[in-house]
Amino acid sequence: MNWLINQEVVTAVIAGAQNPHHVEENVGCITWELTQDIETRISEILAPYKADGIFG
Repeated sequence: MNWLINQEVVTAVIAGAQNPHHVEENVGCITWELTQDIETRISEILAPYKADGIFG
């Protein structure tokens, strides 16, 4: 979720929660930042899907 909220093309994130602990985890994702290494790795993983037009 942290990655999603930092994408310009993402206008909303719909996150489910089955209990209060899940809500706390969801909200907690905004309390830390992704490192450049992690962002690069996510981009590498998503690259094949971008080529297919699925992401951005």
